[in-house]
Amino acid sequence: MPQKGGTGTLLSGTNYYWFVSALSKHYEGNNFLIMVFSLFRQHYSFVGLLMVCIGIQLLTAQEVEETNEPRVQPGTVEPAPENGLKRLAEENFESRFVQVRGPLEDFLGTLPEGWSDVSGPGTQVFYGPVYDDVPEGEKALRMEVVSPGRTSAVLEFKPIPIEKGRVLQMGLSIRSDNPTTITIGLRSGSEPAKIYFEQPIPCPLDWTSGEVVVQATVDDPDARFYLEIDKEAKIELDAFYLEPYRSKKGSVLPVIREESPNLLPSSSFPDGVHAPWVLLNADNRYSDGLEIGPTGVPSLKWAGAGASLTAPFSGKGKGKYTFSIYLKGSVRGQKLSLILTPPLANPKIYPFHQRIVIDKEWKRYSTTVPLEIDIDGYYLAHVVSHSEEPVWVDGLQVEKSEAISPLARTGPVEIVAQPLNPMGIGFEGEQMAVRVTIYGALTMAREVTGILFDIDGRQYPLSPLKVTGSKPISRTVLLKDLDEPPLGSYRLQLQAWGDEDKPVSRPAEALLHRVRLPVEPNKPAPESPFGIQIAHIGERAEEIGVAKALGFKWVRDIRNFSWKTAAPEQDSKVFERADQASSAYQQLSMEVCAVLGPAPAWAIDQPKDFPLDLPLLPADSHSWSQYIIETVDRYKGAVRAWEPWPSIYSERTLTALTLKKSQDQSKGKGVSPSSSGREIEPILSTPEDYFGMQKVAYEAIKESDDSALVVANLNLGGDRMKGLDVLRATISSQADVISFEDSFVDAEPLERLKEDLTWMKDQAPEVETIWQVQARTGPSRIFNFNQYVLPVYPIGEARNEAAATVQYYLALLSGKVERIFIPGYAIDPFKDLWQPGPRIFNVDGRLHPNASALSNMMWHLEGKTPARVYLIEDNFDLYTFDSEEGAVGVLLSRDGSALKIKALVEKVEVRGMFGNAIEFPAEVGRTPTYFSAAGFSAAQMNFLFTMLSYRRVE
Repeated sequence: MPQKGGTGTLLSGTNYYWFVSALSKHYEGNNFLIMVFSLFRQHYSFVGLLMVCIGIQLLTAQEVEETNEPRVQPGTVEPAPENGLKRLAEENFESRFVQVRGPLEDFLGTLPEGWSDVSGPGTQVFYGPVYDDVPEGEKALRMEVVSPGRTSAVLEFKPIPIEKGRVLQMGLSIRSDNPTTITIGLRSGSEPAKIYFEQPIPCPLDWTSGEVVVQATVDDPDARFYLEIDKEAKIELDAFYLEPYRSKKGSVLPVIREESPNLLPSSSFPDGVHAPWVLLNADNRYSDGLEIGPTGVPSLKWAGAGASLTAPFSGKGKGKYTFSIYLKGSVRGQKLSLILTPPLANPKIYPFHQRIVIDKEWKRYSTTVPLEIDIDGYYLAHVVSHSEEPVWVDGLQVEKSEAISPLARTGPVEIVAQPLNPMGIGFEGEQMAVRVTIYGALTMAREVTGILFDIDGRQYPLSPLKVTGSKPISRTVLLKDLDEPPLGSYRLQLQAWGDEDKPVSRPAEALLHRVRLPVEPNKPAPESPFGIQIAHIGERAEEIGVAKALGFKWVRDIRNFSWKTAAPEQDSKVFERADQASSAYQQLSMEVCAVLGPAPAWAIDQPKDFPLDLPLLPADSHSWSQYIIETVDRYKGAVRAWEPWPSIYSERTLTALTLKKSQDQSKGKGVSPSSSGREIEPILSTPEDYFGMQKVAYEAIKESDDSALVVANLNLGGDRMKGLDVLRATISSQADVISFEDSFVDAEPLERLKEDLTWMKDQAPEVETIWQVQARTGPSRIFNFNQYVLPVYPIGEARNEAAATVQYYLALLSGKVERIFIPGYAIDPFKDLWQPGPRIFNVDGRLHPNASALSNMMWHLEGKTPARVYLIEDNFDLYTFDSEEGAVGVLLSRDGSALKIKALVEKVEVRGMFGNAIEFPAEVGRTPTYFSAAGFSAAQMNFLFTMLSYRRVE
């Protein structure tokens, strides 16, 4: 019988999975059986969104309307041309059955001519015809394995001639008395150990027809098809064939290419959504082992209106690019969009945006887009769903071409790396692990190598992973080679190699982080200064759980409790999202600040066709009050603070007429303003309007929960005059907390921050509490996935950005800001994609390198009170914090220099930016350095530096 893992040249290709779409109907709703028959474990990846920073508004272009039809009819793959060759093998079991005997001359029943039993020793198997309910003709074959013996039962078909380079298609119909799994394959007739192709397939209760497409890489006139069963089972099979590729379904033509035209990171999703792919706003997201895609691997199943699948790709300069994808809908007429854009462009603007309508059968769709803006050498590919129903996705390709070409893998082999630790976080002393999935033309691969890079570019090589056989590989790789990786952030890079050390895959990447367990992680801490801003909650609240694991104790929820979310229609309340969020926060013992605004469209005094998304205030104060009373009462005790409105009044003057005029001009139509439709003037709110809204909210909140805190948001954005107008309207008398946003970017963020804090305390002395929401120093340009988005800065810049971010938050705390909310996710999944700022999460929901640095800051400062900032050597700030246990001092340079210290007193513990212990002599202070000692005060911590022997290092 065939020996698994043979070393012969394989018949390989990309379609080596069995197409089992009928299983999804038969086992619909049966989660256990779905789990059993999945080729891979369903893997949920809950991705978050980041706050928007920058977007290019191309006013000379037209925005696509929801009702527009596609400008270019999406294409589908044409069947491969008929080559005149007949089927190489065909059997529908209509011929005469004759008695057969096994290797030991045991009587085994009857089989048609050309079929034989080659089972191992001790196997008991029986064959015979089936006459009832068969897919084709009058008969099928029944194979009953009474005992698999010491190996397995193997049924073999007569010799099949194959030619190197020939693309073949194999089909079979099959069913079983009880759901089971068998193996089918092709092997050498003269050397049974040489397995050309082998794949396990599930057998359902009802007849299921499937096919695989493979490419021969060897000449063999005597190849054999075989079917193997290693357990007791009763199966029936019919309608077997092997023919040259001539699919009518548009299946992928798996041509093995050394230089693939496919520019995407990968073309399929056999193990969920993997880096650097991003899936946002999706209700579910997993690889569906019961819906094998046209490329032969489990397809990605996702659902949700507005869900978007995105990946970066390295462009080849300006020109036309064609984006193609296989899609299958759950209902007819589902609408999606295919989008190719530069990273900062508005994806809704023509010509980037292409609307398509998909069917319930697998089809390939495409769009060709001219990309004339080349920013940082890369572009973005988006797929967006406009319906709630599930969608299946497979076989994505972007190529620099004006026409669609046959789908090719991004390389002969594709690799998926999924961290098994939630979002890649491993605590100190905890094993870090990654699940590696390898698929494609595995015969071309010899091994997969891995390297772990830290934030400074230092390398930690892993032991190679050997590749044998032709079946897909999914293995858990423990990073035990590193023994105990130090605390910090890491980028894991994997790549497959063939003969002569030639790469046969593109690099795959994953992000990993090692942090210390938070101080008292299970203790609610209303006094904690550390909060994170969240817009979406995943199905298992993984995002907020990760935030807590990093050390955050507060959440500012800007979406789930809002009036717009809870009351999309008048006289209706939908608290599902808020209930889910509140439940997650309570289970994780997180304190909550919930935003109540903005108002839904029906509650504002604006025309329904007004095109701008302004922070408009509600027209009806009674409706606003009633909503707040009901909401606050519902979540009394679960929400500690309420923020009525996320931003102050608007002063925009752009009208619908202005927007329409610019759109018409962009199309070259020259339409005059008078013929563009009626002018729609926005109704702008005033400081007095804003105060009135805040007053109503304050009274309603206190009526329902007198102990709750009421927050008034100034949203300075670098402009104090807006906040001053609001304060002059005496809004501070209707708030317990004054909060502000600081998204303004300048050369001296720390100096401006100090001036803003002084100004606010002068303007509103009666409000003692100040919070900072969306705390940030401005957009950063750190990319984690270096193989897909080239680093903008050299090695080490991520370290410098992390240091600057920590310094900004240290300045906030030292300026007596009692609570800071660090941005977590974006609201708009398109704007500022792949432009991560100094925040916790990247746009794909994975952690930024700053995350481990901020986690270390919270670990050191949790439960400590800001003291004062001391100046050391005119170039270093020593931020000090006091507690009953002892003081902490954080040393940080102003100009990038360091202090070289020979030795330190024993009582003082010194750790670096990520929490790793520092041994002396050492250079410290270039990045945040933490000094802590039991029994020390802040003043004594400062005095320590007057006694040290050190020198400044440039």
